[in-house]
Amino acid sequence: MFKRIFKQLDAAQLIQLYGIQIATFLLPLITIPYLARVLGPSSLGTVAVFQSLAFYASMITEFGFALSGVRRAAMIGDDKSQLSGLLSSVTLAKVLLSILASVIIVLLSGVVPRTPEHAWFVCGAILYSLGQSFNLVWFYQGIGQLPKATFTELLGKIVGMLILVAVVKSQSTAFLALVIPGATMLSVTAVLYCHAYRLF
Repeated sequence: MFKRIFKQLDAAQLIQLYGIQIATFLLPLITIPYLARVLGPSSLGTVAVFQSLAFYASMITEFGFALSGVRRAAMIGDDKSQLSGLLSSVTLAKVLLSILASVIIVLLSGVVPRTPEHAWFVCGAILYSLGQSFNLVWFYQGIGQLPKATFTELLGKIVGMLILVAVVKSQSTAFLALVIPGATMLSVTAVLYCHAYRLF
């Protein structure tokens, strides 16, 4: 299984993949200092709390699919019918789990001190969680097209960062620090889904 994955990744693709991953980790070094400056410690702390809720919720929705899905896709190989069924079944499972995860975010948000934008923070956390949960990197890794997925994700994150810097200017727009990344991640996922189904 793993031999099949690595055979489909030549040296140039591996270099590209590592470069994209490094760039992905560097992006927060730009956004975090910017948000700290324009939002201040209180609003930045609120963003961080809701972002943490979103991460924990995405772990529920993920449910290990990043590992089991890759394994199953690699075992299926070039059978387009089975690959389509795998993608559909994992997506359906994630949709059902995301409902539970969203409810958990709403419940846990009750312990966070309320602000006038509290409801927007909750919506932003749910959107951010969905963006994290529904990424298709696992599927493209399983079929040997990982660089394509990671490059698309990186491009989406760069666009999201530029929009965030252009829009988030004060504490009243702090919730957009969750909404914008979540929306851009879901947009990337939609593009990758469209491309995946064209493969079938």
